[in-house]
Amino acid sequence: MLVLAKELKQVDNYSFTINWADERKDLFKLSFLQKNCPCSLCMGRQINVEEEVKAVRILSVGSYALRIEFSSGCSKGIFTFSFLKSLSLEGE
Repeated sequence: MLVLAKELKQVDNYSFTINWADERKDLFKLSFLQKNCPCSLCMGRQINVEEEVKAVRILSVGSYALRIEFSSGCSKGIFTFSFLKSLSLEGE
């Protein structure tokens, strides 16, 4: 199932929101996303991440994902919108 994001909005230097096509809105902290980076180097490893981690850049990958270049580490992970939505649902 394709998960679509309607809008991404920076909240501050450490977080952003996604407004989903189903009208749900979720907040994402960059430190949490880096701890859950899906790249092959990070997956399954315990990663120490400072709460103040920032994004150098956030790039669209087609219409299905984001690639986040973190200020303190990995920039290889592709965060699909379905993966991001599953992360937000874990926090409920």
